[in-house]
Order: sequence, then structure tokens, then C-alpha cells
Amino acid sequence: MFRYTRYGLLFVAIAIVAGSALWQPVTASRQSGRRNTAVACSIDVVVETRAQDGTILSTESYVRDFVVSETEAFVDDFSTRIRFKEFSASLQRVNGEIVVAVDWFADISTFNAVDFSTALVLGNGRNSGEIAATHKFYSTPGLTTTRYILSGTRM
Repeated sequence: MFRYTRYGLLFVAIAIVAGSALWQPVTASRQSGRRNTAVACSIDVVVETRAQDGTILSTESYVRDFVVSETEAFVDDFSTRIRFKEFSASLQRVNGEIVVAVDWFADISTFNAVDFSTALVLGNGRNSGEIAATHKFYSTPGLTTTRYILSGTRM
């Protein structure tokens, strides 16, 4: 049985650092032959909660322009003092296609939160694209509807 000693943990830490140092040049050399692709994006999110009679109880909007690349993701923590809210986006190549993946989360009330994940695929030589969706859920106050539009253009 392996005992966790001061020297054992030091050995593990050195192995991790050495392994990551050896891995970086290999990864960098693989990507150096390929141009770093970047996509300029825009996201527009609206969350609206309506009472049973149709009265609007709350509306929250999130609009952001951002750029992602294969080497740089985008993260926006737009939390308040009492609500956790975060948006993140990244870009990957999957089977030759450019995929912009996003995650959005907002704590919208004491008992409710809204989150979604989606991906915009720029494939088949397309330089731009757009994806939109609507999600709904019912809770004690009424109906909450989330609408989003994600668009992107290859730079």
C-alpha cells in the first residue's frame, strides 16, 4: 500500500510538472502547421417569467460580442452579489468543422435557475452561421421562457 509522505507527494508533483513540460512542445508542434482559427460571435439571451394571468414578473437580458479561437476561450462572470451568473465559450475543430460551444447559466430567482449549452457548427466551407432556440419551464410563479440567438463569423 502506498503511503502518502512528504516525499511521496513531492515526487508526484515533480512528475506532473515534468509531464506537462514534456507534453507542451509536442502539442505546440502539432498545431504550428495549422493556422489558428478565430470566430467573432454574438449571443443574445432573454429570460422572461410571466404569472399565470400573463403579467410579466421579470425579464433578464444578456447581450455580448466575443471572439474565440482554438487557443483562447471566452468566459464572462456576470454574477451579482446575490445571484450566480456565467457565460463561457470555446472553439474546437471536430472532423474538419469549426465548432463554437457555449454554456450559459443564470440564477434567476430564489428557487429557479436557467442554463443551456449549445454549439454553432461552421462546416462545409461556411464562414458564418446562426443558431436559435427557445426553452420553457413552469414553476410556482408561472412560465419562464428563455430565448437565445448565437451567431458567428470566421475571421
